[in-house]
Amino acid sequence: FQAEDGIRDSVASRGLGDVYKRQIVRARKLGVRAPMVLHVDANEACVYMERVAGVALKEALRRETCTREDIARYGREIGEAISKLHDGGLVHGDLTTSNFMVRDDDGAVVVIDFGLSYPSAVPEDKGVDLYVLERAINAAHPSQTELFDEIIATYKKRQRCGARR
Repeated sequence: FQAEDGIRDSVASRGLGDVYKRQIVRARKLGVRAPMVLHVDANEACVYMERVAGVALKEALRRETCTREDIARYGREIGEAISKLHDGGLVHGDLTTSNFMVRDDDGAVVVIDFGLSYPSAVPEDKGVDLYVLERAINAAHPSQTELFDEIIATYKKRQRCGARR
């Protein structure tokens, strides 16, 4: 992540690189697959992190080789990751199929782009996180809405905090 020149000074002076680092490190400590932060350069407003070799979930879902079994597995992994984030008091803030990567080597789903994430234990914040993801899936992948069904089913099974149906 690197800020553009026009906002570099603002990002550096407000310590946003450190905030980004804290959120992604927190996610990893919660057991969420996320890139490892390697270095934060506050002067240049840059966060250097592990490169995830793979494709965005958005692209994986559009491949002709994507099966119903793949979709179900992606849904389970995403539901588990989101429940870990939310149980740990972290809201991602931008859950879309562009912010999950499918790794080339093992097909595992990795959560990326924690730029809008924030700490919260408020149920409504967690609900908005899920609602944004549902809308993103319905808009970008209308023939694969079973993905969200699997995500929410896994989320409900794994979530420790909050109301259950």
